[in-house]
Amino acid sequence: MKGRTEDSTDDGTRTRRPAGTRQSRVCTGPISRRIGAGLVFAGLTGGLAAFLVDAGLYDVSATRQHLRPTFFLLEAGLHASVRRHARAVKAPGASTPASLDQGMRCFLDHCSQCHGAPGIAPEPFARGLLPLPASLVQAADDWSREELYWIVTHGLKMTGMPAWRYRLEEEALWAVTDFVRTLPGVTAERLREWREAVPESACESRATRPEAPVRAAFTQYACTSCHRIPGVVGPDVHVGPSLDGMRDRRYVAGMPMRGPGDLARWIERPSAVRPGTLMPDLGVTPGDARDGRLPAGPAMNILLRTLLALVVLGVPAMAWRGERPPDPGVARGRDAIEAFACGACHTIPGVRGAAGAAGPSLAGFGRRAYIAGRIPNEATALARWIADAPAFLPDTAMPDLDVPPDEARAMAAYLLTLR
Repeated sequence: MKGRTEDSTDDGTRTRRPAGTRQSRVCTGPISRRIGAGLVFAGLTGGLAAFLVDAGLYDVSATRQHLRPTFFLLEAGLHASVRRHARAVKAPGASTPASLDQGMRCFLDHCSQCHGAPGIAPEPFARGLLPLPASLVQAADDWSREELYWIVTHGLKMTGMPAWRYRLEEEALWAVTDFVRTLPGVTAERLREWREAVPESACESRATRPEAPVRAAFTQYACTSCHRIPGVVGPDVHVGPSLDGMRDRRYVAGMPMRGPGDLARWIERPSAVRPGTLMPDLGVTPGDARDGRLPAGPAMNILLRTLLALVVLGVPAMAWRGERPPDPGVARGRDAIEAFACGACHTIPGVRGAAGAAGPSLAGFGRRAYIAGRIPNEATALARWIADAPAFLPDTAMPDLDVPPDEARAMAAYLLTLR
């Protein structure tokens, strides 16, 4: 018939369709079935994995090894990742006797505690790690020179292997790498003689200093182990206050901050500024913040510029907002926080007008491990702190606001919802 096109079907019959139109084909063969089966398998596998994670069935203790498939996947992923990232490493010239001396001393000072060495057993704590730190005698067979350097320099997540790029000079990193590659030929007797012949000063850790601006400094100094810092990934639970809005703060640990110099002195040596503080000395050299000024380039410069310019630099702050809780007691606490003018000194999510900068931000307060760095953060202690902070710490800058006990408990309940 004019204007129609005939098509043959699988059973031999013929059908007609308008001329100029395309035949619709649906793939129903083996390929389609394999794709469907693959999608179903992927869905079931993903669902099973999600169930195991959510149910907590997988044993994460360090007393039982990973399941064999898990161990295999982790090992394969580790090797693939190191190979890929080590491609950009440019190795220097061959090692020298002096560099191997340095590498041996650095290895004994920093590595043998976990990995052991010929004639030297790992420390007891290392034998309790999982995955167990491997003997590095076989490392030269498993990794190239560039790959070993990359591991020594950058460390490995979730293995206990630290990154040494912030603690050792570049030549020391390569020296350790080359020494590890010589381990297959080093006997216990040779290592003892070698150790006696090389002075301990052969491996001197450098003064810690960041190699990249802004966020790298916080990673290097492990600031996120105690503080929540906008734009910097870290643990969920913190000992110290959030550093959100640091640029607008007028006080640090209750001490007036008149300018960058005061903050520099605090970061350089907090124990000298406020004896008894839990803020540790970070090992920053005095020259990095001499006379409270900001020299060009050193660690203090980068730390201070980062802290004082989080907003200016456009580092995205996390959107911590206290949701309006259904619990009327918690809602009452939010109202009490507003009534007692806590926002005059603190930034408090969910409380109208609470944008103070004299004290630390209370964003994420429910994740804090301690109050004022000393008191365990739980409801009863927090309520007592709110009611009469000077009774806990006589030298605190937190005033006694004459908060009734029931109001203090409600305020504590609200603050603990901020996560």
